[in-house]
Amino acid sequence: MAPLFKVRAPASGGSNKIDLTGYGSSNLNPSHSHDSTEKSFKMRKSRGLNVQYLPALIVGLVLFSGYSMHSAKYRSGHVIKDVSNNHAFGMKLSHHDRQQLQKEETRLGEKVAALEKMVWYYQPTEGMFMENDPNALKMIRELQHFTQKLVLMRYGNHKTFRVALDLEFPSTIPDYQENGDNTGRVVFEMGPIDLIPCSVFYFLEIARTFKKGSFIRNAPHVLQASVISKVRKEMPFQEYSPEHPHKKGTTGYAGRPSGPQFYISIEDNTKAHGPGSQQKENPYEADANFGHVVEGMEDVVPRIHSVPQKGFLDKPNLIKITSMTILYDDDETTTADGSVEWKEWKESASTSSFVTSS
Repeated sequence: MAPLFKVRAPASGGSNKIDLTGYGSSNLNPSHSHDSTEKSFKMRKSRGLNVQYLPALIVGLVLFSGYSMHSAKYRSGHVIKDVSNNHAFGMKLSHHDRQQLQKEETRLGEKVAALEKMVWYYQPTEGMFMENDPNALKMIRELQHFTQKLVLMRYGNHKTFRVALDLEFPSTIPDYQENGDNTGRVVFEMGPIDLIPCSVFYFLEIARTFKKGSFIRNAPHVLQASVISKVRKEMPFQEYSPEHPHKKGTTGYAGRPSGPQFYISIEDNTKAHGPGSQQKENPYEADANFGHVVEGMEDVVPRIHSVPQKGFLDKPNLIKITSMTILYDDDETTTADGSVEWKEWKESASTSSFVTSS
């Protein structure tokens, strides 16, 4: 299926076409007479250009053109690697570069939004499902491909991302008086974007546009949260990889279709939320899974689960989510113990405001 439109790179800062008009290119044709060659030589001499320097001039033009093309590639490509900090080789991006990146990001976002819509409204062939229909799978792969590109362009070319959720506990939890602290933090690490790019991007967008939220359900197998952000639609399909199953401590999206509500698995839900778990008709469909807990699983998560109510929570028992912060791994900076330092991702001037699932 042909792309709806192409994402174009910024125009090159130089050209590799060398114009030799007026510099004797006509004498390369053997049909020209000696007189015309001599006349051409006199014209070149009158313009102050010595023929013996022509090869050097050509080499110089080629080198300059190559440098200009390299600069253009740097502006349109390599700068995206650190777009989250709006720096390139330690220098701030120019206003022009920021505008170009924003335009490219918006175009890519529009491409992803168009593909999402196609996947959402696609009706599988009779007797087949989204998970095994060849046409559906082709569209899904294309959506995943461009979504992965959008993650790297919008959030930076980093190995992985994390999202920190700051919490505020109600006074109804058992240890409220003795603990003396009604706050907590749980950190999710996103799954591999080459496996589940749409699920990861969806959650990063929730975090980026977060307004408020709470943990609203205390079930025996999951802790479910609901947030208000600019992401309002469900995911266009149930993205799932068997390489990232619903084990204890993983994070997934609630509902069929998935999202934007999400949950933490507090027990192994590989079968309960895996392929064929929610309906007999479709043996392939599973809950979308986007990450796992890397901080707070041993203390904060059990504290959420200790709220004195089971099932969906009444307002006095809600655990509020006060903020969601996107973090990225900084390969160039390590902590005192040699581990990777995680830095807060900040929305830059070049980040597009376009939200695909709004």
